[in-house]
Amino acid sequence: MPMVPNFLCLSILYGILLRHIVITEPLIGRGIHMVKSKQFPFIALITEKSDGTVPIKHICTGSLITNDYVVTAAKCLKSVWESNLQVIFGSTDPLSEEYKKCDVSSLTTFKIWCQNQGKCTFKDDSDDIGLIKLSEKMNDLAKPSVAFHANINAGSKVRVFGWGLTKGDVYPEKPTNTWMSILGEKDCKEKAELFLPNCMKFTLSSRLSCVASDSAVLAKDADWGGPVLDQYGFLMGIIIRRCPMFGFDFESRNQFNLVLRLDDFKEFINSVTDDNELYLNSKI
Repeated sequence: MPMVPNFLCLSILYGILLRHIVITEPLIGRGIHMVKSKQFPFIALITEKSDGTVPIKHICTGSLITNDYVVTAAKCLKSVWESNLQVIFGSTDPLSEEYKKCDVSSLTTFKIWCQNQGKCTFKDDSDDIGLIKLSEKMNDLAKPSVAFHANINAGSKVRVFGWGLTKGDVYPEKPTNTWMSILGEKDCKEKAELFLPNCMKFTLSSRLSCVASDSAVLAKDADWGGPVLDQYGFLMGIIIRRCPMFGFDFESRNQFNLVLRLDDFKEFINSVTDDNELYLNSKI
């Protein structure tokens, strides 16, 4: 039996170990991790339909809140038709046992709902959420409870999820997440002024909170609408934008992300979903 060269044995062993490390340690960036298998199955990827010959286009992230409704940022639903959209859960790999794909039945935004109700005013298009009705129910997927009156103060930790580009400008197979801290109003305004006019002007209100991390993580386009969970696992808001919006320095610790809180959207979500299960979900 011929002897196998030592360097060949070492190369094979190194390859096996490297593959194991990549699979078992899904670290994507500084403080950003890919979710583990079957963890947080409610996170949704909103994409354009694909015939499989080209990579799917990541549009936005969302969260399943009932068996057949996903909440996301309204700006993700502009200039698109529900017939051209699909929602993916679990993994973008069709061969994965976690992969679930569903067509979209209808789209509704808070702004349109307000106009139809004729009883509420609307100030800013970016300060808006959207609800996607799925063509079938996802009964077997766990969902987070919605915190319409979350007790979130400056310094509180929140967990932010997204399916957008990673630092290497590649789309992950599974959603990623990281921990961030809520900034106080004064701190947020001071940071925003550093980037003017780069940073969009906005008015802090009960709907908006600023979040940042020590590792200066900024959301990217397909992260918009990504769920934000409080430390108890309740869904308290969604990511809607970052500051600065462009030309940012990844080493800067003054940058932050904006979270649209769900506090003022209770009536809208309740009316559209018409589903008591929204309040029966257990914490993650």
